[in-house]
Order: sequence, then structure tokens, then C-alpha cells
Amino acid sequence: MSFGIISGPSLDELLDSFRHAYDGACKPVEFGVVSGVVFDCNHNGTKTLIPMSDTNILAIEYEDGSGKGLNVSGRCLVNLNPHSARKPDETRRFRGYYSPDTGHGWITFL
Repeated sequence: MSFGIISGPSLDELLDSFRHAYDGACKPVEFGVVSGVVFDCNHNGTKTLIPMSDTNILAIEYEDGSGKGLNVSGRCLVNLNPHSARKPDETRRFRGYYSPDTGHGWITFL
């Protein structure tokens, strides 16, 4: 299942995270990932974010050669059920598409 990315790091931050993925100078990045939108009776939407932390980029690939879209993969701590306070964060691998120019894309947790 894929989730939408609504905000995220710059290209430089992604490259720094990738460069230091396996050493002590690890530089985690942050993505704003939405699991859904809840609408009230006035059709105003509230986005439900998936909490992610310690996100490290392990691979970056240009998606189309333009430099604007990237295929990324990595690992992070994530709680895929943010409504359950009892479920702890777990380390998961992910892959996705992300555009540093727009801050949008999608992510799939493996």
C-alpha cells in the first residue's frame, strides 16, 4: 500500500543522508506522509500523518533523467497504525518516488 508524501527534504539533505547512511555521522531526513484525510460536515479535510523518525536514505536514483523526480529507498522507524498508542514504532524499509522541487511523492513500506 502506498501513501502520499506532502513534504520532505531538499536534494542536498537527501544526498547527505545517503552519503552518511552507514557511518556514525548519520543524518536522518524527515518526510511528511499522509495516511488519509478525514472530512467534517463542512467538507474541511484534516490530514492524518504517519509518524516516521530516524529516516535514512540507502539509495537514490534519477527517475526520468530530468533531475526533478527521484526513486528513493531506505529505512526508518514508523508506526503504521498511529491511532494505536500501544503499538511501538518498528524499523521498516521503504521505497518511493519523491520530487525535492515540489516536496511531493509517494512511499511504500516493505
